[in-house]
Amino acid sequence: MNNGEPKAKRTKLKSYDQMPAQVLNANGESGISKTTLPKLAIAMKTGNKAAAWFNELCDPTTKRKGIAISRLSEIWLLNGAKLQDADYKANIKKELYNTAMKEFEQLEPCFKVLMGKGLSMEDDETTETVGRIAYGASSNAAFKNPDDVTAAAKHVYEWLQRPQSKFRALTSLLSSGGLFYVASVHEKCHRAYIKHGYTIDDKPTLVTEEMYADWARGRCCSDHPVATNPDLAGL
Repeated sequence: MNNGEPKAKRTKLKSYDQMPAQVLNANGESGISKTTLPKLAIAMKTGNKAAAWFNELCDPTTKRKGIAISRLSEIWLLNGAKLQDADYKANIKKELYNTAMKEFEQLEPCFKVLMGKGLSMEDDETTETVGRIAYGASSNAAFKNPDDVTAAAKHVYEWLQRPQSKFRALTSLLSSGGLFYVASVHEKCHRAYIKHGYTIDDKPTLVTEEMYADWARGRCCSDHPVATNPDLAGL
């Protein structure tokens, strides 16, 4: 409490504010697999005394919604890479494995485009420091082509809208393991938000493909020309 006023809730989420951590119980188990999408959407945006919500999709700021798409892309790239280990390939039913990994091959380039890890937010009010300069956090050189981001976001959106997915099913089956579990929760949260979480005037509204792509561009693209290096001029 500060002067009788409650402490402001976090909107820039910590890693432990994310839904995969929040729905684990004291036994290290989760009921996510039995949770319906409407209930999951409500739980995500409810938050707690510290966090305003449990997924950046619930943030009213378009650019911060795009962070959720970036997180989804990052974890599913790791997920697909892990599943290519020899042990999984050798021990998972061939028909299921091959179908799931073919699906990943189609999604992988889209996830790579949509992963905005390391990109600084152009409206970030963080003070410039030598550390940010040293690690390139203030550089916009890695911003993506908006057309590529739009195409990738639409492909991922269409995948999220599918009633069935072998890749999703395989990940859910394996989700007792930490990586697969986190990937499964992130993906289900996106499906829940697209269908039941977005509201206009407190009325649930389906997130459209165009909106999803707009959020991705807000995270992965820049409205400004990519900076050039004047030190290299004339070489």
